[in-house]
Amino acid sequence: MFSKVEWFACLVLLSRAVPAEGGQKWCKEPSESELSKKLDHLEARQLGFSARQFIPGKEFRASHRATSQIGKRSSSPWVYRINEDQARYPRRLMEAHCHLKNCLRLDGNITDTALSVPYYTTVLVLRRKSKCKNKTFIYKRAEEKISLFCVCAMPTESKS
Repeated sequence: MFSKVEWFACLVLLSRAVPAEGGQKWCKEPSESELSKKLDHLEARQLGFSARQFIPGKEFRASHRATSQIGKRSSSPWVYRINEDQARYPRRLMEAHCHLKNCLRLDGNITDTALSVPYYTTVLVLRRKSKCKNKTFIYKRAEEKISLFCVCAMPTESKS
């Protein structure tokens, strides 16, 4: 028979020997500069929107100041909110959210004939995988849809 101390010692050793969630226990995050360099390298070969254009902060506010003003005055008003994902780099991106389900008429009243819908674009990001290399999480190229602004659109007809 094992004593209580021996059982406790076995449990401690087993808990350290078995990695949690497929090996993630011993993985660490790459540095911000490593992820930034990797994204720079991938973006250099891609046309279109960079995820960096949507990182919250002074640069986003400066580059989207006019867009934000249009969003307030639009017949399909929107605001920007932070979309946060710890398994993605950049972890935080600004994304448009429609204020209303329907659109506004010129008189300021809501119409039931047009819907307020987000307009999406695809941006390049890095997505964390569950695997490690040299005790560091691996990040791979991924594309993610984010909403840029909202527009008025006619509802789709349902086929009966």
